Amino acid sequence: MAINGCIDLFRNGELHGWVSGAGEMPLIVEIDGKFAGITRADVDRPDVIEAGYASGSSGFVFAVPPEFIDGQEHQVVVRVTGQEVKIAGSVILAADVRAQRHGARGSRAAVVCWDLAHNPAGRAFVLAQLLERLFERVDLIGPLFPRFGRSVWPPLAQQPNLSIVHAPVASFEDLAKLGDRAEATKYDFVHICKPRWPSLYLGWRLAVRSQCQVALDIDDHELSFFPASKGSEEADALSVLRRIRQGEIEPYEMEGTAACEALIRCFPMRTVSNVALQNRFGGTIIRHARSESDFNPLRYDRDTVRRSLGYGSTDRVISFIGTVRKHKGVLPLAKAIAAMDDPRVKLCLIGPIEDPDMRSELRRLLGSAVAIHEGVSFSRLPSVVVAADLVVLPQDGASGMAAYQIPAKMTDALAMGVPVIVEDLPPFADLKGIPGIILREKRPLFMQIADVLANLPSRTAVRDGFLAEFSTARVAERLEHCLSTAPAADEEDQRAVSAAMLGDDAALPCPVQVCAPRALRRPGRDVVFLWRQNDSGLFGRRSDMIAKYLLRTGGAGRIFHFDASIDLNTLNRLGNHAQSRYSANRLIYENTLSRWLGLADDFLTKRFTYIHDERGRSFMGQALPRKSDLTEIYRKTFQSHGVSQEALLWVCPVTFDFEHIVSARRFTHVAADLIDDQRAFDISDACKLKLQSNYEIVLSAAAMVFANCHGVVKNFMPLIKSPVHVVSNASERLSPTALDAIDLFPGEDVLRIGYVGDMRDRFDVEAVSKLAQADPRYRIVLVGPTGGNRVVEALGRNHNVTVTGPLRYEVARQVAAGFDIAIVPHLRNALTETMNPLKVYLFEALGLPVVAIGIDNIDHAPSDLTVVQDHETFLQAVAATAARIQERIVRYVPNGGGVYWDHNVAQISRILDHSLQG
Repeated sequence: MAINGCIDLFRNGELHGWVSGAGEMPLIVEIDGKFAGITRADVDRPDVIEAGYASGSSGFVFAVPPEFIDGQEHQVVVRVTGQEVKIAGSVILAADVRAQRHGARGSRAAVVCWDLAHNPAGRAFVLAQLLERLFERVDLIGPLFPRFGRSVWPPLAQQPNLSIVHAPVASFEDLAKLGDRAEATKYDFVHICKPRWPSLYLGWRLAVRSQCQVALDIDDHELSFFPASKGSEEADALSVLRRIRQGEIEPYEMEGTAACEALIRCFPMRTVSNVALQNRFGGTIIRHARSESDFNPLRYDRDTVRRSLGYGSTDRVISFIGTVRKHKGVLPLAKAIAAMDDPRVKLCLIGPIEDPDMRSELRRLLGSAVAIHEGVSFSRLPSVVVAADLVVLPQDGASGMAAYQIPAKMTDALAMGVPVIVEDLPPFADLKGIPGIILREKRPLFMQIADVLANLPSRTAVRDGFLAEFSTARVAERLEHCLSTAPAADEEDQRAVSAAMLGDDAALPCPVQVCAPRALRRPGRDVVFLWRQNDSGLFGRRSDMIAKYLLRTGGAGRIFHFDASIDLNTLNRLGNHAQSRYSANRLIYENTLSRWLGLADDFLTKRFTYIHDERGRSFMGQALPRKSDLTEIYRKTFQSHGVSQEALLWVCPVTFDFEHIVSARRFTHVAADLIDDQRAFDISDACKLKLQSNYEIVLSAAAMVFANCHGVVKNFMPLIKSPVHVVSNASERLSPTALDAIDLFPGEDVLRIGYVGDMRDRFDVEAVSKLAQADPRYRIVLVGPTGGNRVVEALGRNHNVTVTGPLRYEVARQVAAGFDIAIVPHLRNALTETMNPLKVYLFEALGLPVVAIGIDNIDHAPSDLTVVQDHETFLQAVAATAARIQERIVRYVPNGGGVYWDHNVAQISRILDHSLQG
């Protein structure tokens, strides 16, 4: 049937009409030559059918954007995508007015700890990491008492970019001076970590001076650490204050702690680490969280880690993590392993042993079957934990400390996909059923360990349970809700705290005013990124770098980053087929899950992936929307985050969620970024028509178009209606020596030749196969997903070819830094003719000579790039390069030039500023 149609009328802000023969193809609506939006001919129109113009649904209804509704006559055009068909008409659009709103929030928080030289700083660090998700800057503040050490706790000292305010404290005068120093900064929120006298004193001073919201965090029953204490007996707060000031007692000892416990009730905003503390003190449970990025098993090759620790494939490794103390039950664990009498079972202790007698006893029980790792830094901890098959954290149930304590090391294990056996004690009462958390049973420990080792839960399921309950992003969400809903402190309670901590003379009326919650933001435009796939953040793609450097160069104030929505069946297929070493499925599955759970956010970037299901099923306990619901979901997302009306929509086509995005929200500013031509893939005609339709829609909407090379611009010129700006790909500024290069052939006198990138459609397998046979000195490393290309995977059967499969960007560039020569063996086809290979810029930044076959669109040709056209010259060029580099004294010789993302994105920012202001 021929396509025809009509624009009928405008009523109540909506344009009505019909189009026959369009099928499911989207319709582009233009008003006065400007893109206005998208609609579909999916409304029943019996009148059109009766007239014989159509045989099915053909009507459309389009909500006209407010800026066009002004009572004037406008020229309206409806175009059918994928077809050279237009339906036009002149329509009078009656006036309508709508309003918008904005908000703002403070940007600095403090976490105050009673001592930063030892273990108490661990919980303070957890709180600081959580608050970094909510505030632009977080300071960790606390004294260093000589009894515990004269330097910051090593795990904290090794953390980059952590702001720590500390000082040695040998007297009350020293503590007061630290308070004076901290008071020089104004805070929006103060989180007091642990109800001990030094932290309450410093934290309350800061809250009073800043007139800000304050909370008290409790992760232990502090009085249980003092054997002479029988509970929270009443303490004379003023007497304690006087004795501390005069140096008669240490502020962190029992008297000061008892005085602080009596003040806990005065804090209406309390956070606790577990349900046992909640039952005693009230408050919101804020788990011992860990960064889902730092503690990520996908960053480590588990087999390699195990071999490096001396464990074989048949060994069963049981780990204990944390400071080895008597009340933590390490000796019963060692005895249980000894009772198993199984040479495969090994005990791996990760943490210091304070008692030398305990070390001797462990050696006596297990001999060489116990390994003790005392010097493991916090940053290295995940790489050791991942080696374990099981973590056991026994505790002495008779200990007053164990009755209220939940080990943070449980979270470490769960984050790495390792199950944990914990005691069936009150702190774990609400954790039953979470994958990987196994409560002790009333039978010998060695029997339970044997059963668990014989039936280990899925490491993936354990990791998923961590993401949903213990990850930094998820727990920070709970903390933000707590901040937003906490009531103000009672005047009498505030005076009581001031009197106890500062003295009667400082007990000011209503010293702390709880601030109302405000939206977190930084000056600058909001940018909404729409990416076409589900791999953002994994491989260092152009879209990742533009978003990253728009923030760094000031081109954006906030980023809202959307990966393509995904249906549940597709997600499940990714998870079910995630085990192949050559597939990116597992990385993409976890990446999607992380974004869906809200775990990938940081202060200025919110990252989203929506999962939908046409059967209305649930996933991880959450009901899923249908695909048709996505428009409303996007609308609510923009509203809840206060995305500004002047926000820029940055689109990397093909992006099929674009229709939902622009239906949910009218974007005045739209930029398209052309990276390649997806129509060049070997796909069906129906798929090509769908791609063509999407390209038409996006390029019709775009007020400006960016592209990475002239080759891709040439292909799309018939569809482009806006100014085009060619800004090539680039690299980050890398120091090869600082990257900690990964050499896969240490100590071998060979030539390391490598490739990094996708190997599905563009990869010249024959060229690489010939190269592998050309010289016995060559060791070829191929990094990237194969897309199921078995011919590529078969290259790994050559003794000198290593196919690693996909690696995260940070690891892939470390491997690339270990190359001697980089290769880009691309097939010459329609796809590569529109590509600007990102890998060439990476290799250049690493100072590597590059030999490539048949690549185009390199506007900036690196001085050490050789481009050839056939296999014979490819082999000759590699051989010549190998001969040349063997004469080098220094392995890496960066040429000093290069194209870098900070420069290119600054150029993009200037173009955006000019276009948006114009």
